[in-house]
Amino acid sequence: MTEKIKDSDREIEQIAREDYPETELLQQVGGVGPLIALSFVLTVDDKNRFQKSRDIGCYVGLRPRRSDSGQRQPQLRITKEGDPYLRTMLVQGAHYILSRRGPDTDLKRWGLRLAERGGKRGKKKAIVAVARKLGILLHRLWVTAEVSEPLRNHPLRQAEKKAAA
Repeated sequence: MTEKIKDSDREIEQIAREDYPETELLQQVGGVGPLIALSFVLTVDDKNRFQKSRDIGCYVGLRPRRSDSGQRQPQLRITKEGDPYLRTMLVQGAHYILSRRGPDTDLKRWGLRLAERGGKRGKKKAIVAVARKLGILLHRLWVTAEVSEPLRNHPLRQAEKKAAA
């Protein structure tokens, strides 16, 4: 069974590398492997499908529902519309990012701050929020073909930018 799993992993890596070279752009984000990158590319299909990268959160179903009634705006669960497999893959990537083994990135720091202030279910809400932002980040990297900067908003990085200017 283990050999079959390893063979399948190798086959997925080969398909991603040979048929979909854009997956390599997405794999530069910590927590995104060939399976998540390939799932993202195949599900979204056309990188120009969305005007804004933020729309990917709604497409995957990781946006909170809305129920505005008068002056009340209760916080509801996510819509769960869209492709359930891609949503699951993004949530799995978010689990890895927020784990101890996950690399130190702005996304991880933001998610951990969100989990701390979230109360009883803070960790679960943070995972969903990080999954949404991960989808947005992957789409942005795919559209712009930029190199990912894991600590873009780090204070030392900001000081370097000011010194260079």
